[in-house]
Amino acid sequence: MTLGQRDKVVQYLLNQITCMMMAKSPVKDSIQKAAELHEARLKAQLSPEEFAPIGMMRNTVDQMVRLLASCKDVGQIEMAHSYLQALNDGEVLVAKENPDGSTAIERQAS
Repeated sequence: MTLGQRDKVVQYLLNQITCMMMAKSPVKDSIQKAAELHEARLKAQLSPEEFAPIGMMRNTVDQMVRLLASCKDVGQIEMAHSYLQALNDGEVLVAKENPDGSTAIERQAS
């Protein structure tokens, strides 16, 4: 992905966040139309294989915004921030049970 394309992806994701934030705003419809136009332009410039991870990024951003919005106190926000930082630093380990009953531990690196 070129630097210009990366900038367009960032703009797209920020536009999606704006739509979520403005969900109850009287100007939501115009923001939603702008977001849909932005998405259509991006899809026209990229192949479906190139756009697929961007859709996953959008869904991840959506989940993170909803998680943060549902935090009941600052401690939960700090915990979410710490987890993301650890994930970015490659410090998160995930344990998965194998079909044979053994446990596999995988490092979730950035």
